[in-house]
Amino acid sequence: MIGPGTRTAWVLGSPLGHTLSPAMHNAAYRSMGLDLVYLPARVEAGDLRVVLEGLPLLGAVGCNLTLPLKQAALGLMTRLEPPAAELGAVNTVRFEGRSRVGFNTDAQGWLRSWDEEVGQPLEGRPVLLLGAGGAARAVAWALASRRVARIQVVNRDPERARGLVNDLSRSDVPCRVGPVELEPDMVVVQATSVGMAPGDGATCLEWPESVPPGVVACDLVYRPRRTRFLREASQRGVRILGGLGMLVHQAVLTIEIFTGRRPCPALLRRQAEAALSSDRCTAPGADPGCADGC
Repeated sequence: MIGPGTRTAWVLGSPLGHTLSPAMHNAAYRSMGLDLVYLPARVEAGDLRVVLEGLPLLGAVGCNLTLPLKQAALGLMTRLEPPAAELGAVNTVRFEGRSRVGFNTDAQGWLRSWDEEVGQPLEGRPVLLLGAGGAARAVAWALASRRVARIQVVNRDPERARGLVNDLSRSDVPCRVGPVELEPDMVVVQATSVGMAPGDGATCLEWPESVPPGVVACDLVYRPRRTRFLREASQRGVRILGGLGMLVHQAVLTIEIFTGRRPCPALLRRQAEAALSSDRCTAPGADPGCADGC
């Protein structure tokens, strides 16, 4: 029950679609005995400043940001915590009085998902990264931090791929644009929105009939749970990693940022799976969801 002492946390963006975060966050806050409620609000980039200034006055502890606000928030923060500045995007804001502290949980959320569900070392493995947007940039940063052997970036816009490779050149990990060549023990990361619409049969990689040993296929999309990219990889005996674990661990990290306490990841996953099983996000133009912290 919401009372006069209830504090709030928010997810802001446009569109929000059928966001899974309220189900996860509110279940966690109930289990932790916190008088805190998590709410969605549609906010456009031009209104972000006034919203961020007003929420702390109403008792908000913080907010998550999704499209199109993650880049717009950079210049509105009092302080940025790594790797938000490096990634050029903020997806979590903690209010400290009138101050706003910006975080980006994408990279750490993906690494926690990998460690939990795959559990293999990343060091020394080749990487094929499909995509060059914000999600791809975050995962590339995560992979570089684990000292993979090299990263090959493939994107339908070669100029954008070259931009990401240029940014990654500041790390110690060799990076290049393409080509699409599978190697033993390669980590293949699908970091685009391809395949995320309900019933979407698109894919950005056609898997060969014979795949080298040790390849792991990762898709950042969590709706649907198994994209065509993952289904075809699994049919060829490739180990797969979906996007739901990243979303869950982003929520865990956010709750830690907001409250200083760690929730139960299994509880959050159950809530997300239950929400997906009753998914009604089928309206034309609805946001089917991706690994963007919401």
